Amino acid sequence: MMNGTPFARPKLSPQTRQLLLDSAVFQLFWIGSVATPHIVMQLVALGLWALASPWPWRLWLLSLMTALLGSAVDALWIQAGLFTPHDPLPGLFIVPLWLMLLWLACARYLLMLVNCLALPAYGLFLLGATTGPLSYVAAAALGAATLAPPSISLWTMFALWWGLLMLMIKFIGSKS
Repeated sequence: MMNGTPFARPKLSPQTRQLLLDSAVFQLFWIGSVATPHIVMQLVALGLWALASPWPWRLWLLSLMTALLGSAVDALWIQAGLFTPHDPLPGLFIVPLWLMLLWLACARYLLMLVNCLALPAYGLFLLGATTGPLSYVAAAALGAATLAPPSISLWTMFALWWGLLMLMIKFIGSKS
């Protein structure tokens, strides 16, 4: 207390509260998916997230399209030997189903995040170019994947992909 008055808790805007909720949910989803991929639990978590934070069908469609693109790019990385995700259901798909569902959650989160952040294009590019590749490193550290030996070309490709992905998300998100 100062001068006999209690400390005032800062008021958060509804958008900030939603951003904090979605950030926490996505981080928990990511950790759960990478640490112990379980498709049924991922589907339940996505359903609960959709109930707790409803979205119009257009944004879900954009999330699905972004997830398909992300899964396709991961398939290219896998075929090129840049990373190998560990799959509890080997041989079903090039990209494991748990990773495709993680892409769906990631796409949903990034669409919301990019919409909430007031960053210029270069800021979004730098954000994606740094945080995206780090997710592969973290997944490898948690035993969910194996990365190719580190090289400038590997990290440059990952950084360019994630930086451009953030710009694409900003572009398609602003059109919805």
